Amino acid sequence: MSARNTSRRMLALVVSIGNQEPYFDCLHSAGHFALAAAQRALYPSQPQLASYRYGKKALSPHELAFVLVHDELEAPFGTVKIRNWESSHKGHNGVKSVKKSLDIPHAPNHLWSRITVGIGRPLERTPEVVSDYVLRKMSSYQQKTIDTEVGPKVIHCLRELEDEWGK
Repeated sequence: MSARNTSRRMLALVVSIGNQEPYFDCLHSAGHFALAAAQRALYPSQPQLASYRYGKKALSPHELAFVLVHDELEAPFGTVKIRNWESSHKGHNGVKSVKKSLDIPHAPNHLWSRITVGIGRPLERTPEVVSDYVLRKMSSYQQKTIDTEVGPKVIHCLRELEDEWGK
């Protein structure tokens, strides 16, 4: 990702969280699928990082933006939103784990954010029902929606962050 309409180049590490097999293709992995759809839509327009370009200089956290893409139980399916890095994890154990594991830069202008992908919520809110809901396999409709609608929304959010951070 590079800042448009500026001479400054911004590098961003965009990662997603979700589940491994046998639950890889479940709603809890919507962030993985949304990021993969965005990558397919952007390729080959994005530069590939290569050792000959960046191998001689280590990047500091202040030179690198960080975006975490993950599912959001409280948002309707297909909704994509930018969330402040410090905003509530809303009980998402993956987000809690990432936030706990990373040494967040304490610079006033660090470029860290989250992009949430709505997966909806079951009517019943017991832990067992919610767990079964997020771990169920995505339907073909849900997979197609992520590929055709959610991926482009993720790109839109990344461009919004890019514009905001490029100021």
